[in-house]
Amino acid sequence: IGMISMRHIDRISETAEIGRMVIGVEEDLGKGYMKEAIYLLTSDFQRRFGLRSVYLWVKSDNDRAIGLYTKCGFLPGETKDSQTQMTLSCLKALKSGTYELEV
Repeated sequence: IGMISMRHIDRISETAEIGRMVIGVEEDLGKGYMKEAIYLLTSDFQRRFGLRSVYLWVKSDNDRAIGLYTKCGFLPGETKDSQTQMTLSCLKALKSGTYELEV
């Protein structure tokens, strides 16, 4: 269906970057697969590595992706070279139930 990865895992700052998110087939867009993948990857890495937060970079004009990340609990941060960094507090998201995996 697609792929997602976690990279730049920093055990000292307890952060990591989510990257390389791709839905492989256009007809699978909008079905909630990426939201579920973000939840599973983030919650697994939070438990395994004790991450406090994860971040990602998204093209500033990619409204669809920004909408998805916002639904997952990511907050926008700095913008650099037409890219916006978005950050998710892992503990806050898991405790508050931000991930409601409704599709």
